[in-house]
Amino acid sequence: MVLAGAAGAQTVDSRCIGCKIEWDGSAESCFKIQNPSTASDAFSVDLDNRCAGLQVVAICAGFCDTNPAAGAVPGFLSICPDNLAVGPAGDTPNKATPLVAVVKPTGNPGTFCTDVVAYNVPDVCLGSTNLHVVQGFCPGDASLWLCADTNGTIFNHSYFTTDCYATPAIPFTVNWVLGPGVIPKPVRFWANGGTSTTIEELDDAAMLFVGSCAFQPFMIFLTNCAGGLIVPAINLVFFTGIGAVDDAGNTACIVAAWPCEVFHGTLCLGTVYKECPPSKKIKISNDVVITIKHDTACDPPNGSYGKKDDGILGSTIWKVQNPAGSGDWFNVHHGVAPNTVSTLTGVDVATWSFCAVGSPWGEVGIYKSNLTVDPTGGTPALPGVAVNFGQVVPAAQSDWGCPATLYDTPDFAPGTGDYHGAANWATGDSCLWLGGDQSYPATCTYFSLDNFAAPAIQFPGENWMIRILWK
Repeated sequence: MVLAGAAGAQTVDSRCIGCKIEWDGSAESCFKIQNPSTASDAFSVDLDNRCAGLQVVAICAGFCDTNPAAGAVPGFLSICPDNLAVGPAGDTPNKATPLVAVVKPTGNPGTFCTDVVAYNVPDVCLGSTNLHVVQGFCPGDASLWLCADTNGTIFNHSYFTTDCYATPAIPFTVNWVLGPGVIPKPVRFWANGGTSTTIEELDDAAMLFVGSCAFQPFMIFLTNCAGGLIVPAINLVFFTGIGAVDDAGNTACIVAAWPCEVFHGTLCLGTVYKECPPSKKIKISNDVVITIKHDTACDPPNGSYGKKDDGILGSTIWKVQNPAGSGDWFNVHHGVAPNTVSTLTGVDVATWSFCAVGSPWGEVGIYKSNLTVDPTGGTPALPGVAVNFGQVVPAAQSDWGCPATLYDTPDFAPGTGDYHGAANWATGDSCLWLGGDQSYPATCTYFSLDNFAAPAIQFPGENWMIRILWK
């Protein structure tokens, strides 16, 4: 028997969206097998093994209640295995041996299919066995009818019986609003197959988002490694189910080679994603820890000459002392230029100013090693070979990376000289500071308080961002 009508969109418990439940969000008709119902009447949905591995916490059903005042409830709801002895095709449930069942569960079934109700059952994890969801009415019931989707794609998994499945289940060309209520698989975010990975520049970073439903939007963010968001790492919205994804599942995989000189060290990524319908909540995924190491393939064709930093300011800016003394210097030992470098042209320095007016350096330039004072080559010789004197740094200057502030010097051919890039503070300066990074081993970074009268003092753990420019 069928009771037809025009039902609107249903209110669906969130537990009823995590498995292959096959209605389209609205029901057009309600059904009973006989009216009033008998103890032998039942409806069923053949799940096969489509929900394997999920935890069932409820059984979901949509009903039409033609007499709400009577307080009718379903006779039973259960999940049962195949009864291959009766139905060799696997379409008939073994109602006598339920995996889980609930008898006369309470809950408001709604009027005309207005709600999909999750009736609680003892939690059970579904294995790989083929299963069925089964629903029956109380004997003599004349109020409750099971809802069905009749105008969408018919998946041919809906059945009924008039003899309590003593004979094979009878197929019916609708989609019953009946299925397991499950805890959806959790959203996961991975990089190169796990929640932590180590790569070098130019290596692929394969970021995999595993969602709970198709077409689930998400964005990738930098995090503070404790679940807190910082800024978008990729300023795009991605979706599961479309684009660069595995269309067979609720996944999206974004693969890209890590570029040179963007970052060296450890960072954390996470995703912001929208929960599956009908929820409108925005959630944050787990963190993924990525450690990026330098690859020499990222060095220029002539090697890494002229730079000893990774191009990105680290966590600290520096000066020798504040206010500056009369002999305060930072220097980076760059060594002998390879023969592919024809001309040295200037110095690039990550410069910061904390003053409201422009402030000059004492000098910034290119210097040969003073092997008399320091046979190791770590100390520049004064005066310099090519020097920029007194360049004024604008108020509130801040260089976060390279290229930074250019200090132009007279061009010259390097020959076989052993060179440093160096910066000297004006006496008494309290405005200017210099950036550094911690990504490369700091073996070429030095400072002086005495205009290099004594050997420069090596400063481990920090690379001053002083680059020699060339062509």
